[in-house]
Amino acid sequence: ALAAPVFVAVFFAIGWLFNRFGLNRVQHLINEASVWERAGKASQAEKLLRKAVAVFDSFLISPFNKEKRACGLTGHMARFYLTQTKISPEAEDAIVTYLKMRPEDQAVAEAWLQRLENKDRDQKEIEDLLYSLGKTQSANPTIQASIARRYISTGRTDFQALQTYRRFIENNKAIDGRIIIHMAELLFKKRRTEPWALQAYLTAYKLDRKRRHLIHGLAACLHGTHADSTDSASFKEASALLSKIDKTSLVKMVAKFKSAAPPAEKLDTHPKTSIVKTLATATLWATRTLTTGIVSAMTLSAGMLTTTYGRIRGFHALRPVLRWAALCLAGAGLIILVINTATHLMQNRPEPEEIKALPTVVVTDPYTLQVAAYLKTEHADKYVAQLKSMGLDAYWTKAQGAKSKWYQVRLSHFADKASARAYGDSLKAKGIIDDFYVANYQRP
Repeated sequence: ALAAPVFVAVFFAIGWLFNRFGLNRVQHLINEASVWERAGKASQAEKLLRKAVAVFDSFLISPFNKEKRACGLTGHMARFYLTQTKISPEAEDAIVTYLKMRPEDQAVAEAWLQRLENKDRDQKEIEDLLYSLGKTQSANPTIQASIARRYISTGRTDFQALQTYRRFIENNKAIDGRIIIHMAELLFKKRRTEPWALQAYLTAYKLDRKRRHLIHGLAACLHGTHADSTDSASFKEASALLSKIDKTSLVKMVAKFKSAAPPAEKLDTHPKTSIVKTLATATLWATRTLTTGIVSAMTLSAGMLTTTYGRIRGFHALRPVLRWAALCLAGAGLIILVINTATHLMQNRPEPEEIKALPTVVVTDPYTLQVAAYLKTEHADKYVAQLKSMGLDAYWTKAQGAKSKWYQVRLSHFADKASARAYGDSLKAKGIIDDFYVANYQRP
């Protein structure tokens, strides 16, 4: 009767001892690697860190402690690799993994973004990480400038890029002239008229008076500015700048600005390699985890059964009882299997009902509100379901950016921009949405 409790106690005691030994070994290797790193022996330090990772991934440390301690080991590796002249793909993966766990680490984020700017092209796997860093580090001008520079270089004007531009302009006191001029040109090309776009046009024009075409953007922004934004310093300064131009010329500027709006981008229906690679990586990780769990459970079960069977063999009187019990269980299982199969074959499957097509609703309103954008459909579906549960007319559409396909979450449709902005401001005031911007209506 005491065999099972004793076995369980011994099992947990051995597991605890292995776990403590593994954690102490990892910490010892990290401390030793730090000593070699301070001594300038990078190769020795890297070998010790790799040993620490090997111990961390072994059976010694329990899965519960791995989740808690992974951030410390990964953070030490990220800081070590960022001090090296060359960063290998494995080191890049370690840095990205750490920043996904701790996007609030300013020192690592700034160092990584500086190294990222020296590369020829952005990696598709880090686009979500860039947005997470920009949102988490919204008050850090260095990080905001680095991310904005990356987006501007690729001509991005999707939801995530626009939010980065807005944070950069609103929170940056000492604005880099080159960044703001390139940003203003990009916003002018895409015919953006948000209040923060007005500030971009105004600052860029003040830095370079030769860019007189930006005055057209200022006029369009002033013409479409919501009443709540008319008290801002940028609005007053832009109004004073345009006060010398007669109203007829201003109307022509606004009309010319709006008439040159870029056409809607053509959606690309071909799958992207990054999505396939991400799905394959996730499937491989899930399969590996499931296989490891099954093997561990089978090993534990086999050990328990072997121990139990060895104890039972000593009792000769129980052998006939066990034999008949095994035969009865096998027979009962066979009978249940036959009955279940026969019942399944005799069931009459109902014919599928015809699904009547719903009438198509024609919408003629030209504007809608975009409130979010995701790289994965499941995230967009989840947010749309959340908005619909509040009684809102939510949906998502696909849009092809410079490097990735985005799933944009949008709300309702409006006859003019003023009503769209008023509706967006009311939802934002209630805390239903974080931010929005007016986009052209395009129901999927």
